[in-house]
Amino acid sequence: MPNLNEKVSDIVENAEVYHQAFYDAEVFTGPSLFFHLRSLETRRSEDFILHLEFIYATLASWGMHRMGEGGAKMQNFHVFRRSVEPLRKDILEAGNIDYRLMSEFHWLLLEKIFRSIKIMASGTSLVGNSKVMAHLIPNVIPPIDRQYTLKYLMGNSTIENDLNYEWNLLKGLVGDFFLPVATDNRFLMLAEKWMSDQVTYPWDTSILKVVDNLLIGAKRRSVEKSVKGKPEGGPQTLPVEKENIGRQGSGFYVYENWTAEQKAVIHIGHCGYCNEGKGCHENPLENRNGRWHGPFNNLEEAKEEAKRTGRSVRNHNCCWQK
Repeated sequence: MPNLNEKVSDIVENAEVYHQAFYDAEVFTGPSLFFHLRSLETRRSEDFILHLEFIYATLASWGMHRMGEGGAKMQNFHVFRRSVEPLRKDILEAGNIDYRLMSEFHWLLLEKIFRSIKIMASGTSLVGNSKVMAHLIPNVIPPIDRQYTLKYLMGNSTIENDLNYEWNLLKGLVGDFFLPVATDNRFLMLAEKWMSDQVTYPWDTSILKVVDNLLIGAKRRSVEKSVKGKPEGGPQTLPVEKENIGRQGSGFYVYENWTAEQKAVIHIGHCGYCNEGKGCHENPLENRNGRWHGPFNNLEEAKEEAKRTGRSVRNHNCCWQK
């Protein structure tokens, strides 16, 4: 395991930049977000099987099961279910762990759960099992993947198909990177602010998931910088012109937030985060954190409305075209 102190510092010091890069990418919407949220909503449900079904659907929507020959393959649901059902008491106990007070007993409990889960039909367990645990016990385990987690932290996506190795790798990644970030006071202030605004930041569902989001944002930003011809300030783009509205969607909207970041963000109606002014998922807090304005016929009208809020104005990534 490499020394991850520099990675911890990078994430903490650039948290706001990486957080914005994650949400500007707008890659993770639709079923991947829906099933993720439903998995978390059913964590405490008496219907444990329903909870497992949503987790199973989440992993499929996250690309863990590829149709046809080749690629990752998940076990049949009944195999997954039989592996997790006997762990219910352990999962409930692990769900009460405070990540700031991890003990050797806690690590042994997590190891038992990790080793017992049977979700992947292919040889590697780390990615699939961590994603299951990230929905069973999101308070202590984040999702791990090859493209972002391993490439950013380890410099490669190689995983040795050995359960001992994979558990020790997960323990090292969580203990040496995720927990140090999660316990940094500078990070916590930002994370709590973001998590309070689920309309704007629906993926910020737990402290460790916020760390994961920042890691993804950091990796995506580094890839953007490496593409020839793109400046460090972001991808070369041109604003959407007023006459393009018929092709782009039904209108423009402004999301005004007065809790998290005191801002007004302009979206195109069909943006996954806007959804024609409804947001990307149900909002039980209604207008407590912010509200949508619109639709507006063109970008200029939306800008004028955004300015009238008296808040900082910016365009969401959906308002730019390559």
